Amino acid sequence: MNKLLVLLLVVCMVFALTSCTNDAPAEEPLASDSVEDTAAADDPYADLQELTMKTAYYASYDNDEEYVGEVWAMHRLEEFWEEKSGGKFKLEVYDGGVMGSDDAVLELVSTNSLQLFIPSSESLASYNNDFAILSLPWITDDIVAFCKELNEGELGAYFANLLDGTGLKISGWYTWGSRTILNSVRPINTPEDMAGIKIRVFPSQVNVDLYNLLGANPTPLDWTELFMALQQGAVDGLETSSSYMISGQMYEVTKYLSLTKHVYGLSTMIYSEDFYNSLNDASKQLFDEGMEYYCTQAMAKEMENEEKNFDLLGEYVEVNEISPENLVKFKEAIAPLYEDYRDQFSEELWQLVGR
Repeated sequence: MNKLLVLLLVVCMVFALTSCTNDAPAEEPLASDSVEDTAAADDPYADLQELTMKTAYYASYDNDEEYVGEVWAMHRLEEFWEEKSGGKFKLEVYDGGVMGSDDAVLELVSTNSLQLFIPSSESLASYNNDFAILSLPWITDDIVAFCKELNEGELGAYFANLLDGTGLKISGWYTWGSRTILNSVRPINTPEDMAGIKIRVFPSQVNVDLYNLLGANPTPLDWTELFMALQQGAVDGLETSSSYMISGQMYEVTKYLSLTKHVYGLSTMIYSEDFYNSLNDASKQLFDEGMEYYCTQAMAKEMENEEKNFDLLGEYVEVNEISPENLVKFKEAIAPLYEDYRDQFSEELWQLVGR
């Protein structure tokens, strides 16, 4: 009987304790937990991945920041990502052309061996010939408005669609400066002055056809081979922007700089589609912001640098402007080029570029 009484008392005590526990108010979350959850929800970068993005180009990353707007902008991009990501986004740069030609580097980006590259528009013509229209001389008289259309308008959308299925994506466009002529033979003032000059051109048919039309001897040559070719007399000159003339020290093996400004070099930041698809939403957002930031900075710096670069080159070579009268002669001389290429591009594309 005593045992039964003890057992009943134990049961009653357990029941009472259970009831008290169930009736107690639920434990409130700590205020710090609530603040952290809210902060995470408000921070678009809260879930950033740790990324190392590899890129390559011809200039020196350490030595050419002052003269080459693209290099200057890449340094700013590195700082931008470092600050915004808290060190999670890093850049790994292979400079000086160590990765080979534009075609070779684009192939590396398409397979995600590299994640970023800034080729000129000519290089993209190997993927679709419509990109070659951007290399025609004097395609625009307003490069700022033209780049705005490439970045925000139908023209940019047109070119972006051309890379579907290649593994490459376009993030934005900018100019790396007007292309002028540097050579060792004579100053170029009129189209006739081009006669017989062996000029290095970027390996593209538009460039070859242009200089053939002007009576020169165009020689397609990779940039990494150019200095020695000039030094040895295999070519007499080149055409490129002032920033790359300085970067490549081409003024050491030439004599005359003629400011033809016949083409504005156009580049775009290309990125790997496979790489981009591997990013989460937070990382995509910061990546996209970085791409826009880079293109804006590169464009502004290249345009700011150009006249200063011409002045610097003038300390080493003879510089001449092209008079308005002679500029008209150049445009008349290259008019057949537009006629020859009229059928190569659709009427839609001609209208988009304003021709």
